[in-house]
Amino acid sequence: MMNLDQNLHKYLNRQSSKDEKAALQEDEAYADYLKIATRASALDLKGFKDTDNWHKIKAHITKNSVQKKGRMIRLKNMRVNQSKLWRVAAILVMVFGTYFFLTFSDTTITTLAGKHENWAMPDGSKITFNAVSQATYNRHDWDEDRRLTLKGEAYFDVVKGGSFTVETNLGNVRVLGTEFNVLARGEHFRVACYEGSVEVTVQNTATIIKAGQGLVLKSSGLEMMVLEDTAPGWLRGESSFDQEPLADVLEELSRQYGLSIDQNQIPEEQFTGSFSHDNLRHALTAVCAPFNLKFTITEKQVTIHAAE
Repeated sequence: MMNLDQNLHKYLNRQSSKDEKAALQEDEAYADYLKIATRASALDLKGFKDTDNWHKIKAHITKNSVQKKGRMIRLKNMRVNQSKLWRVAAILVMVFGTYFFLTFSDTTITTLAGKHENWAMPDGSKITFNAVSQATYNRHDWDEDRRLTLKGEAYFDVVKGGSFTVETNLGNVRVLGTEFNVLARGEHFRVACYEGSVEVTVQNTATIIKAGQGLVLKSSGLEMMVLEDTAPGWLRGESSFDQEPLADVLEELSRQYGLSIDQNQIPEEQFTGSFSHDNLRHALTAVCAPFNLKFTITEKQVTIHAAE
């Protein structure tokens, strides 16, 4: 089932496909949004001076109002049907609200559990988002300021141009044109460069890494790592780990399969290995077997328990 909210985001940013637009038109509520957006985009607001116009409106109201005995009485020549007035006001709010949304508001991309999302930026740069990730950027200012915030994980293929910056709560990554992967989940922060070079800034300290290198944030600080692959494994449907806490591995498994995992009996162990994204039972076996753990699958719930 298509995510109509995401389709609407794409349509408003001129990135939707014919099928996505058709899905919106088939839904009665979303079809109304399309009509409003279409009409709002045709508005010619060049030369619109909001401050000057507000002063003129305010002066007109003051001129045509009479203050008497502490209360305001009816404006002159304003015998307007109140319900019609409210309808007109509502239409104006929707139209101008849509205009400012289209022109100035941020665009947010969100991926659900078990889903990956490919996204084309205004300059042609391409981003692939891992499951349960979110990014926000301003389309209106993109040509002058290629900057976005990221929560989760994403792979970037950036076209050459001005500075391109990925901001996270733990550190920032800046490039001019390259391919790289950024993971920023909770306290986990990792950057891998697959082409060109990137500058990673954490706590005001900048480090440059080149193709084939990566950085991971640990309690002792940033540590350099050598990449063994030419692209992150999750792009080809596989999650890999090197001495990662078992609880974190199972959290990633739950994201990729869109299910809940009961971890009450999970030992505090480190996991090295991988699991695939296309077979839940095989994935659980790959993670649980090394620790002699069993699992039970019930719809969207998985329970992990020690072997009897």
